[in-house]
Amino acid sequence: MSQLAQDRGISVDHGTAEDLPLTTNEIDLAALLGVIGYVNDLEMVFSELARVVSPDGHAIVPFCGQMVLFAELYDTAAGQEAYPDTLDWKETYPLEMAKKATWRDVEAVVSELQSVGFTEITTVKTLTQPIETAIETVESPSKGHDDGSWIVVHARRE
Repeated sequence: MSQLAQDRGISVDHGTAEDLPLTTNEIDLAALLGVIGYVNDLEMVFSELARVVSPDGHAIVPFCGQMVLFAELYDTAAGQEAYPDTLDWKETYPLEMAKKATWRDVEAVVSELQSVGFTEITTVKTLTQPIETAIETVESPSKGHDDGSWIVVHARRE
């Protein structure tokens, strides 16, 4: 992916979510797309996020929630080494990724963001339908996070 980006003229810096290769207050918008399901220390990741996002800057944190339909599907498939035969899904989520994932509780994510100085936190959700329907449907996001498998948190840094 990084080579493809570089081929398109995009500057790429390599790092980890716990140690971002950016200076303090460097960026106005940061997105951790699916990242928080694959880190051990969420507090450290969000502290680092707060460090690099400038005051009044924004963070977008999309992730698969905990105790939701898709997380349950991924956990079951990872445990059985296969997705159910009844699931007509052309491109399934890689089982190796599902095995490594830690699905996060939305309230815990929001609390951690608040603890490092993010405010004005809002959430939207998608993948609210049964899995068989959700994989064949384009669903617009809606406010909140109570019944969605894919959650997007938006927060502003103080």
